Amino acid sequence: REALPPPQAPPHRASAAAGKTPGHADSPQSDAGAAERSGGIVLNQVYKTTVLRSAQDLCPNAKSQEEAWAMSEEQWMRIQHCSDCFIYITAPLSRVVISGCSNCTILIAGASLVTIETCERLKVTVGCRRLHVSNSVDSTLYILTNRHPILLGENHDLVLAPFNALMSECLTLWRRLRIDRSRNRWAEPLWVSRSANSVVLSGGGETGVPGQSVMPPQHFFCVTVPSHLPLATSVVASQANPCPLPPAYASALQHKHKQVLDLRKEIAETEAVGAGANKQVLHKAIQAKFKEWLVTTGNMRQVQDLIHMEHPQIETGLRGGFG
Repeated sequence: REALPPPQAPPHRASAAAGKTPGHADSPQSDAGAAERSGGIVLNQVYKTTVLRSAQDLCPNAKSQEEAWAMSEEQWMRIQHCSDCFIYITAPLSRVVISGCSNCTILIAGASLVTIETCERLKVTVGCRRLHVSNSVDSTLYILTNRHPILLGENHDLVLAPFNALMSECLTLWRRLRIDRSRNRWAEPLWVSRSANSVVLSGGGETGVPGQSVMPPQHFFCVTVPSHLPLATSVVASQANPCPLPPAYASALQHKHKQVLDLRKEIAETEAVGAGANKQVLHKAIQAKFKEWLVTTGNMRQVQDLIHMEHPQIETGLRGGFG
């Protein structure tokens, strides 16, 4: 049975703002300033950009990777009022609050507690011991959590799925944070309803929970976290996922992988029998379709952001950032 934790004040420690934008005293920037003063790491009002933060990014004074992990484990982070962003947090953290964000893809590789509140149209991948979601709509959550996800308030059109990030470093983070990857309760949410005299928990996998559904296996895909050490193209996603998948989801991924291999084989055979002009036509058609997919899915901007991070001198024609 899941117990609701009492409100806690964040621990006091040196602040390290990951991003903020000047504003008026009564604006969201005031919340960011308060969070920073109490020791939080803040991403505030980030717009149309890609953000990657590792433990060494958050703890630049650490002398080693091990020390950076140890320092970041004691930190907490607030991601607030961000829109149209790709945010990857690969550091272990004590807790993370995602508040007032929209149209974002967010990865939290490891945290003891993750809270998502008043958000819309998110795709969130999270590895944690506890997950709380309140007053959020039209979002997909890819989850590893050791306790029942807690749904509070008015949530609508939430889709729950198992953890989907292909990131081997998660194994180290989860061991440090005592997250058990073999005990994933992603599909067993509890709904908290309050009345004048009591708090009622319902759900837990036995009964339906309002405002949420489970993703069908055929719609499940894995994501790759940007890295200098990309996965080999021959790796099957269901094997590279650090979190064991339910059989139906693993089988669906293996089927997709086979389809990709079959398509590659067909393209290679077509190239082998085709003349030079036909090869060029085929390559141009494939490139055009791939570019069309990048644009329609919003991934074109993310690719350009990553290129600009790797080679700042290259002008991508994009604007956005921390303000």
